[in-house]
Amino acid sequence: MINCTLIHLNEQKYMGISTQIFFRDHDVVDFKQLQQDVARADILNVDPTEHFMALDSDFQPESFRYAPLVPVTAFSDGDFFRYTREAGEYYCFPVQLKELNPKWFQACFSFMEQQNMQVDRSFDLEYYPEGYLEQMRSGAVDFPAQTIEMLFRKLPM
Repeated sequence: MINCTLIHLNEQKYMGISTQIFFRDHDVVDFKQLQQDVARADILNVDPTEHFMALDSDFQPESFRYAPLVPVTAFSDGDFFRYTREAGEYYCFPVQLKELNPKWFQACFSFMEQQNMQVDRSFDLEYYPEGYLEQMRSGAVDFPAQTIEMLFRKLPM
């Protein structure tokens, strides 16, 4: 069963590390380690009031880019990937990380098509619960059982 809500988010700056992931390697990639690397990185101006996110983008036939992101109040120097989440409405789908796979995405996209939801399919956002960044830094996250929200930016009709 797919659940969905519509939420409004404000513009927010993020910094992180972007990695190319080949679909053939998806099941052996340690996404938790990629997130811990970013959570423990020397990123300045961390905004403790905002949620940790990850960006999936640059979808190609054989790969995509995965970027765990730390919320910041301002961009700082460094070689970190920079991303600004646009203000607007986002469709929000709760999902456990262990269920987040191509089959889930296929069901989600089918649901959105049936409901005539117009979304920007060039990217999606993994939106983590409050306190996740601190849990990731300490290693206290039960990664596969963690429930997150997948966000898709709503396009104007």
